[in-house]
Amino acid sequence: LLRQSLLALADAAMWPAAGVNRIVPASVVTVRVLFILTSGLLGVLLCLPDFRTRAQAWLAAQGEEVATAAGIAALLGDHDPREVQSKAQELFRCVNLADLSRKDMADSKPNPALYALSTPTLLGDVDAFLSHSWHDDPGLKWEALQAWRRKFIDINRREPKLWIDKCCIDQTNIAANLMCLPVFLAGCKNVLVLCGDTYLNRLWCVMELFVFLEMGASPERIELKMLAHSNSAAMRLRERFSTFDVKDASCFLKSDTDRLYGMLEAGFAGIDGFNTMVRQVLERCLEEQSKQVAAN
Repeated sequence: LLRQSLLALADAAMWPAAGVNRIVPASVVTVRVLFILTSGLLGVLLCLPDFRTRAQAWLAAQGEEVATAAGIAALLGDHDPREVQSKAQELFRCVNLADLSRKDMADSKPNPALYALSTPTLLGDVDAFLSHSWHDDPGLKWEALQAWRRKFIDINRREPKLWIDKCCIDQTNIAANLMCLPVFLAGCKNVLVLCGDTYLNRLWCVMELFVFLEMGASPERIELKMLAHSNSAAMRLRERFSTFDVKDASCFLKSDTDRLYGMLEAGFAGIDGFNTMVRQVLERCLEEQSKQVAAN
């Protein structure tokens, strides 16, 4: 993508705008040589982790996913998409899991001290968006989160950076943060779903999956962890995946429920199409999880 962007810039520099007679400069060869050298330099720079991360973040900020998410946010809250995208970059934050304790994730009660632990970051620079229900078992949730963290560290040799609502939303500016929620999703590389008994009944949780998929993200970027006390409980939860119906999910406010149902009707070929998509994604996540368990 960087190479294509540079080539486009080089072409733009060499050719006038459409409708103007083209005159090939005498320095075309020089420009092409410089382009090749620049591409080689970029190849070296992209081997450097810090530069690569920043480049990916820049591309994410310019990409279609963020623009689509901003459009979805605009529909949800009647805001200008450009305003949403700009505000989202200003408010986007992440938290290091090493800084959190079991108690911090025990309930949804606002805690300014947790917000102070999060730091501003670039769109595209966060490893995972945590999608979960605060009504699910906090102990199981913490254990699943730590298991995911250990696996991430084993693979990447560093702590993961997450977007977690309780830590990354300024409680004194909730409305602006909620407006930007779809863009926050787009700014994360993956979605980590911690699914317990109440997750599929929480319409806002389901909408997070909707936004992530609607903006063009691959289902492979969704990682599912089931929260269950026993094998039988896990089996019951898995059975619910195959019969998932978004009509069984709701918000606290009926007006929010009706508005979100309208969003789902407009995409994924209606409610039935969305139900099919979610069932397929959940089943795919479970299959991948089973493969990993068998491999270990």
